Amino acid sequence: MSTQHPYIVKVENNVLGGSYDQISAVTIACCVAQLFLAATGSGAALPQVSVEDETGTVIAVIGPEPQPTQ
Repeated sequence: MSTQHPYIVKVENNVLGGSYDQISAVTIACCVAQLFLAATGSGAALPQVSVEDETGTVIAVIGPEPQPTQ
């Protein structure tokens, strides 16, 4: 990762920020999701907000998940 923080917060795969611990990164992600909900008035426009660890593994996801291909 190109950032100093081991836990990265992303919105639609764009890096928003990060933190040094999991709980803070998940809290940031929850706040971002709440801002989108407050701004739009519904969950229909909620983008996917995710938290990744230092290995790039997603440890938390808020919002719509991609539909599986069959």
